Amino acid sequence: MPKLTKENISIGVLVILHTIGVIGLSSSWQEYFLVLTPINLVVSGYFVLRHGAKKWAGLYVLIAVLTYLVEALGIHTGFPFGEYSYGRGLGPQLFNVPILIGLLWLLLLMGASFFISKITRNILLHSLIVAAIMTALDVAIEPVAIALDFWSWFSVHVPWNNYAGWFATALLLSFISKTDSSFGNNKVAGVFFIIQTVFFLCLNLTL
Repeated sequence: MPKLTKENISIGVLVILHTIGVIGLSSSWQEYFLVLTPINLVVSGYFVLRHGAKKWAGLYVLIAVLTYLVEALGIHTGFPFGEYSYGRGLGPQLFNVPILIGLLWLLLLMGASFFISKITRNILLHSLIVAAIMTALDVAIEPVAIALDFWSWFSVHVPWNNYAGWFATALLLSFISKTDSSFGNNKVAGVFFIIQTVFFLCLNLTL
């Protein structure tokens, strides 16, 4: 039986939150659970980031701010993701971009980095693989995000440059994060990445 450690408690909370989320978003109560999405993200962020080293705080802020700015650039210019707009699903916005979007990018980057750091210490290879798996996750996210009004595209289909933009952004973030070789050494973040993957795959089947 797993020990009741701080890490395992955090993982248990994340599993419960996302299990309830899948059930609720797939039910007739969907609109009520949508309102809870930003709260879920904040709570998830707390339970992931509390296991990160204090010396990473500067990187956390840098990555969150950079990704917010990239998203703001994307919303207002169409570069690098294509032409899209955010809906209500991700909570309060500033300049038409959800305030929490940088937190989501940060958590996914940390989760992907946790696994790839176990495979290679080569910064270039590490960054390429991290970018690839984050882009693969976006493939699963897109149909759900559109269905739940997280965001919508001006074109009929998700444009190819969205995935190119995800890859390039994740590649840059991974390079930046590896200025500290120990960044991403957070097991809870790694489990969060898996939970997010399962979460969106399940919603693809139920929505």
